[in-house]
Amino acid sequence: MSFIVEDGSGITDANSYVTIDEFKEYWTDRNIDYTEKTDAEVQACLINATQYIDNNYTFIGYKNSYYQGLEFPRYNAYDRNGYFVTGIPKCLKYSIYESGSISLSGTDLFSSSEDGIVEKTENVGPVETTYKYKNKATGQTIYQIIDRLLRPILKCNSSNLLRY
Repeated sequence: MSFIVEDGSGITDANSYVTIDEFKEYWTDRNIDYTEKTDAEVQACLINATQYIDNNYTFIGYKNSYYQGLEFPRYNAYDRNGYFVTGIPKCLKYSIYESGSISLSGTDLFSSSEDGIVEKTENVGPVETTYKYKNKATGQTIYQIIDRLLRPILKCNSSNLLRY
């Protein structure tokens, strides 16, 4: 499968919202270096991250076309502040950078556990942090950074984010 980046025009076969260079630049700005990763590794993780985001969240507005490959671009889409959303929103790109990084670290974005408790350990230099998440409904891991980044463009049910 080819790596095709959505440019905001509703490309039929698009499978990523961001380029490899955009991904690496985002993390370079945060002093994290992904230059040791091959383009093929980064591409696979960006495709996986895009699929994860598109399949796990319900967005404001409507897809521009039945034939477009991804959930964006959209029409009749207004963010929580009432601003019209066009093209590929920056918060969506940021969520792809973050979920792509999670995927690139070897974590399966689509993993779940039988009892709904998921444990994840991250190592950054000498610091090791363990996170535990519980999602009673599905047992699927909830990535709070992604939820928070996407909040402005998600449909909401009361005060809760609406997931599939």
